[in-house]
Amino acid sequence: MPFERGSWSDALAAFAAVAALLIGFFGWQYNDDDKKDDKKQVAAPPSATAPAAPAVATPAVTSAGPAPPAAGVTGDLLTGVERIAGTAGELPDTLDPASYPDALVVECPSNQTGDQSRELKYNVDGRYRTFTADVSGWAEAKRPDDVQLRISAGTRQIDDTVITEELTAWTGRTNTPGGPITARIKGATELSLVVGCHKPGGVVIISNPRLQG
Repeated sequence: MPFERGSWSDALAAFAAVAALLIGFFGWQYNDDDKKDDKKQVAAPPSATAPAAPAVATPAVTSAGPAPPAAGVTGDLLTGVERIAGTAGELPDTLDPASYPDALVVECPSNQTGDQSRELKYNVDGRYRTFTADVSGWAEAKRPDDVQLRISAGTRQIDDTVITEELTAWTGRTNTPGGPITARIKGATELSLVVGCHKPGGVVIISNPRLQG
């Protein structure tokens, strides 16, 4: 039986309504999925990182060598000057050489006849004004004993003779702290270090002996 005109129009209207509902539904689903994808694609903010620690400089490695002179100590070492008399000994094994730089070690005399003192004599040739050193005494015996260092200067005369004059002296005790000595030697051609001791068996140590011009 053929449709009537009114029935056909109603069917078309109903179909259009259903189609509109379907388009609206699928359009909402599509938009919702797009929003979810957009959320996934948003880049996360970079995480905070601690600043890099500054590089630490590695100290340079230097080879070991002789200790430099103490601050303020200048001049030529007496050990580098020509010695014209006397003999220097060795530092006792029980002492640390670092504590006695460039030491001259003079044994105490026996105090027998003809051996009342020991002398080291140097040719300074009138080139220096001052002599300085640190002086101390040592003995294997623990009881301190008196020791002495006398400084003398010799001046050569026109007739080639040498006139010697004692300038200064240091007196101390073995196995006790020592002290400095200074002598003015301007014009001297010879420098003498003369050691005397109350008893034999010890030594007098002349550390860092220097000549200043």
